[in-house]
Amino acid sequence: MAKIEKRKKLTRQDVLAGINRRADVALSAYDGAVVTVRPLRDSEMMSIFTGSDQEGVDFSEFDPSDESSKNRLVAQMMGEGTALDLMRRVAKVGIVVDDPEDDISDLLDDLIGMSVIEIGMKILDLSAITEGDVEGFFGRPTAKLSSGSGSEDIGSEGPTRTI
Repeated sequence: MAKIEKRKKLTRQDVLAGINRRADVALSAYDGAVVTVRPLRDSEMMSIFTGSDQEGVDFSEFDPSDESSKNRLVAQMMGEGTALDLMRRVAKVGIVVDDPEDDISDLLDDLIGMSVIEIGMKILDLSAITEGDVEGFFGRPTAKLSSGSGSEDIGSEGPTRTI
């Protein structure tokens, strides 16, 4: 007889903890200066991708736990655009602005060193939670989030996961 596994129900608190996560992206072109970002809501992701003539994107075979599946989907979504265009749209939405005087979202075209790609990739990374991440995400908070773009400290708003 097959064992029935009881799964945790997604709660309102879980959803709010997810969207309240924050990560600082250390920008190599700016001597490690950080930009705070947040994950995108599903509706924001769809708006970014469908708002740029993406009616041909096929989500039917998307598997968030498969890195190559993610890469194929991003390639489809970029279509005729460039990675820079996609990352600019993602960064515009996912940058956290605590003080309006420090808002750089209108200066994304002026960044150097492919910083907009570093920012956008971190936002996309935070936005895609795979099944394997669920336990760590809803379980115990961690102090650091590791990534290839340098050291990123996590704010105290909500649980975090290790990537």
